[in-house]
Amino acid sequence: MQFNTVPSPAEAYDDPNDVVSDVSDWPMMENEPVMIDSAQQQLQAIIDFALKMADELSNMPLLLQGEGSKNDLLQRFRHLGNAILVGSQSFWEGVDVRGEALSLVVIDKIPFAPPDDPVLSARIEQMKKEGRNAFMEYQLPRAVINVKQGAGRLIRDETDRGVLMICDPRLLSKPYGRRVWQSLPPMKRTRELQVVLDFFANR
Repeated sequence: MQFNTVPSPAEAYDDPNDVVSDVSDWPMMENEPVMIDSAQQQLQAIIDFALKMADELSNMPLLLQGEGSKNDLLQRFRHLGNAILVGSQSFWEGVDVRGEALSLVVIDKIPFAPPDDPVLSARIEQMKKEGRNAFMEYQLPRAVINVKQGAGRLIRDETDRGVLMICDPRLLSKPYGRRVWQSLPPMKRTRELQVVLDFFANR
């Protein structure tokens, strides 16, 4: 099957705030450091919701992109040891957090570039004129690279362990989703929450 346009983020899930509420409900996450990697379009919505849940997240310090410099936030994240750090894809570029300082990386959506990006729009238009499929040849491969980089933030060397949580059901519901998850390093895959909770309980 061929796709000529980027699927709407609305096809992923109804409420991006579910990312924060689900993680905060996991009982053993109180002592685990978490990174939430959000699409830029959803970032403010997730930040606003996280702030509303501040009381419920009292045992997990909340660090938000825009509250300080990247270096300052990362230093606080490493020092606290059980914080939730929320940032957009661009925030995470070049980030290196090794070992027990990072246990869970959450990606809310397959990271397709925003369609209103003028450079992207020009590239798509040029490829269309050439009779090429911009989605399959350009947009999807770039999203695959971004997902792989997300996994790379969690697994920095052979001794690292943790959970990569991708909240986008299009990984399974869309034909192109297979190409995304097959690009990831060999790792156990599950859709069962209990498997994840058992992993953290037995670490």
